[in-house]
Amino acid sequence: MEVAKPLHLARQQRQRAAWVFDLRPESLVFATIVLVALTSLLYLTQASNVAATGYDINYAEARRDRLERERQRLTLRVAQLQALDRLETEATSKLKMAPAPVPEYLPARQAPVDVEAAVAKAERDSRQGPRAWREQLVALMTR
Repeated sequence: MEVAKPLHLARQQRQRAAWVFDLRPESLVFATIVLVALTSLLYLTQASNVAATGYDINYAEARRDRLERERQRLTLRVAQLQALDRLETEATSKLKMAPAPVPEYLPARQAPVDVEAAVAKAERDSRQGPRAWREQLVALMTR
């Protein structure tokens, strides 16, 4: 009896939900049409999203190309405005500037101090031995 009990329960459940297991051809056709319509709608939605993304990519590429051309044009304009010939003509015409004269350099003069004599004196002083501080003071005062 225990084996039959699950079969009995399964039959009762099938009777309660008989409409699920007893599908007529009309309901099968309707379900098929709904399923095909939903699948087609999903496909069309995806296809339109792909097409819209393609248009967005084309627009972005065109804008990038346009901006790149604008950047190149502005770089060329900056180079033209920074040209030395243009700056010189603008400075002389608009700002009334004149070119600077060529500088005159002074010839080199001899050193005001006899370097050779100063070196010789320093060498002589370094050869002498150390003196007491009183002798050094007297020597400094007598000079």
